Amino acid sequence: MGKYFVLQLKRLLRVLPPVLMVAAVLFGCLSLVYHTLLTVVEDSDQQAKIPIGLVGTAGDTYLQLGLAAMQSFDSSRLSMEFVQMEEQEAKNAMNHGELSAYLVIPEGFVDAAMGGDILPIRFVSTVGAADILSIMKDEVLQVVESVIVQTQKGTYGAGNATADAGGNSGQVLDDISIQYVEFVFARSKMYKVSEIGTFDGLGLDGYFFSGLGVVLFLLICLSFAPVMIR
Repeated sequence: MGKYFVLQLKRLLRVLPPVLMVAAVLFGCLSLVYHTLLTVVEDSDQQAKIPIGLVGTAGDTYLQLGLAAMQSFDSSRLSMEFVQMEEQEAKNAMNHGELSAYLVIPEGFVDAAMGGDILPIRFVSTVGAADILSIMKDEVLQVVESVIVQTQKGTYGAGNATADAGGNSGQVLDDISIQYVEFVFARSKMYKVSEIGTFDGLGLDGYFFSGLGVVLFLLICLSFAPVMIR
């Protein structure tokens, strides 16, 4: 029995050098695949923002301030990138695939809004851009349709009530407007996202490493096939 074991051990030692060479080559190839996958994922995350064109904002100071605030503080900056341009330029960019959609803000939008009239904003997208429509509806159009209208009612209502009571309506309008803006920018703090998985805390790189490690060991085992062939 001992002699048979020694003979089998010698057979394994004879194939061990080529097995180690194959293992080194496989390890190098799978390492390259691992780093390539991580690079592709990181690049896709960085380019995940959806480009949205804005038409009609260049000549309005208030819209410029609002756009700068959105790009700095609002949570939509993580998923969308707003680009200011002319309408014809936006059409050409969308036809060439450089834009997913664009918004056309009518002239005098801010002046009309300050007077209590919300002018309609035109939204233009390509056919089949259902995901863009969903994101725009959730992140932008709902803000324009719902939040602005309701905050406008609350602001002017508080201002009129203060004026009727003989108070400083201008100060009240300024204070409540600032509070409304803070509420809009902080809307993402109203909920918390929790990811529940079998291995809580394991990142995508960990899954790649584990999967490729299993593949590596399976392929190395194939190198011992000559030992089992008579």
